[in-house]
Amino acid sequence: MPGRVGAVDGGQRPSWCMSAGAGASLVALGRLRDHAKLMTLPEGNSHRGMEDRVVDVRGLLREATCFVPAAVAVDGGVTATDACEYLEHDEWEVALHILVELGDAYPASTSFWDVLAQAARQMRLERTEAWCHWRCWEVVHGVIRADLQLVPSADPGGRRTPVPGAGVLRPLWHIGDVTAAGDPDMYVARIWVEDASELAPGARGSVRLAPLSSERWRRLAPGDVITMHERRPVAGTATITQVTFPGGVS
Repeated sequence: MPGRVGAVDGGQRPSWCMSAGAGASLVALGRLRDHAKLMTLPEGNSHRGMEDRVVDVRGLLREATCFVPAAVAVDGGVTATDACEYLEHDEWEVALHILVELGDAYPASTSFWDVLAQAARQMRLERTEAWCHWRCWEVVHGVIRADLQLVPSADPGGRRTPVPGAGVLRPLWHIGDVTAAGDPDMYVARIWVEDASELAPGARGSVRLAPLSSERWRRLAPGDVITMHERRPVAGTATITQVTFPGGVS
């Protein structure tokens, strides 16, 4: 991607960005922009409708910058100030990507993620919107991450299609509990595939889990092994890598 856009207003931050921190390096911003294409409004809308949408998206992203503490930065020193500068040049998707990255670098609130989800919906970025809703859920219920190894499709229990990445699939999980009859007690949890749009049958990858009810999952710890089921045979085996719940339980 080209280098960083020029500073706005002669190098001064807009008043709505006064809580943001220092600027970013050219290389770091280059990597960020490589992950985001500039937003283009669809044809066919009325001029007034387009103007309203511009105001809505810009206003939501401006609001989100105000949640981010000044000291928070991601790779290369990228801060909310850089998101502000991109907003001044109407590069909304780059600004949104920066804010999402910053939200994962500090304990962001549900309000922050909700604002970003609204902006992503206005920009028709479905996966980004889904991620913001997922992170909003995690703020309330906790974070469970695991290394998941799927069974090959030729084996009993193996999937014939990839696991979709954006929290759609809701398989059953055996986390060690048993019923009164001695059978495995299963619990539902959605899957988010990290750093990929899907996980192919037989593949291995990092995932996040969102249990329907997280209470029984609180006893899990890094290193614990759980199994995924869509039918009776095991569909996958996951090793817990992170468990963090509200209130400091981890």
